[in-house]
Amino acid sequence: MNLNDNKVCKDAILIGAKWTALAPQQREKHFVVHSRIERAAGPIETVRVEAVRTKSVYTVSVADLADVKCWRGGWH
Repeated sequence: MNLNDNKVCKDAILIGAKWTALAPQQREKHFVVHSRIERAAGPIETVRVEAVRTKSVYTVSVADLADVKCWRGGWH
């Protein structure tokens, strides 16, 4: 993740990339990128992440992943 301009690098949204929620909901803290929602043109703006513990899948915007107050790349 590039912290200087609050953007997520392409490697961080690859399928299988690991993320940690800094404010876990329903005891779900660790997530893996499950799939990417691609547009016809332009950058990827949304991904689906799967909770490791419950296997629930959520849609998250890449902008939200870039928020260092909510998400951290990798498992912590």
